[in-house]
Formats: sequence, C-alpha cells, structure tokens
Amino acid sequence: MPSSFFGASKLAQTQVGLAAAAEWGLGVVVVRPFNVIGPGLPRHYFAASLAQRLVELRAAGASGDVPVVNAEATRDFVDVRDMAGALLGLMARGEPPAATMALYNIASGHETPVRAVAEKLCALAGDFKVVDAGAGGSRSCMQRSCGDATKLRQSIGWKPRISWEQSMEGLRRSLVGREKA
Repeated sequence: MPSSFFGASKLAQTQVGLAAAAEWGLGVVVVRPFNVIGPGLPRHYFAASLAQRLVELRAAGASGDVPVVNAEATRDFVDVRDMAGALLGLMARGEPPAATMALYNIASGHETPVRAVAEKLCALAGDFKVVDAGAGGSRSCMQRSCGDATKLRQSIGWKPRISWEQSMEGLRRSLVGREKA
C-alpha cells in the first residue's frame, strides 16, 4: 500500500488504466517514469530549482554554502532525452492486445544520492559547497527510490544512454543560455 498521497496517485492511475482496458476492451500502456532530470526541467523539480538558484547566486557574485534538504535521500534519475526515447520506442511498438494493460518502469536502475546531484551542480557553478539541511518534505515521502526497467529493456531494447552527471551539465547549460538570452 502506498505511504503517501503521491504514491496513492500513482496506484490510482494504474487502476484507471486497468479499468479502461477491462471496460472498453482497450490495450493500455502505463509508464512509470522515475526521477526525470536534464535540460528544460521545470523549476518545481529539485535539480532545476537548485541549478537556477546557483545561476542567480553566481550572477550576483555570491559563493559559499548551499543548504540542501534531504541530501541523504536517493533517487533513480533518468535524463529527459532518455525518457523521450523510451516513450517513442513504446509508441513505435504499438499498443498491447485488446483488454490488457502493459506497465513499464522507465528507470536507470541506480540509486544516486541527492547530495551527489547537488555537489555536481555546485561544482559546475563554481565556489559553492553543499551543506546538509536535514530532512524535509518531499512529494514521495520516500528516502530511497530505484526502479527496475527490465521489462522495458526486454520489450524494446531501451537502456539509458545519458548519465545523471551529463544531465546536470545539460541542465546548467540550458539555464545559463537562458540567462544570456
């Protein structure tokens, strides 16, 4: 049973997919994307929010400590471009047989500490240091997150190609580019 409203919403979405498949004889594909990162990420995501804050601090000539909440939590980060590739691959494959539902995790299969992402962004921005700000609220209320994309890999041959480190570099470049425009 889900331990948060976020988890409950994910379960409810899956249940709706199952109900639609059964009720209307549809072939339904449900994807569970894990933690999306990379260029163009909206600011309500941790990495984008921190990257934007660092760009603004750097522009103001600031440096120093950067507090990070839930720094010890881990997430399964997947680059937005890899995510798009998985979705395109599933669409090209076609829908499953009528009255069935196929569920796919889009995940790297690796846990990465939030602290590591923050440290990478601080290093890219220069002269900033991550400081653990303790535990805080998160949408998922989970300390650890890691997905298994075996079914997706077996189905369409998908695997992530872009590391979370490369994603952070792309995210930073996209934000710095916007600042200069």
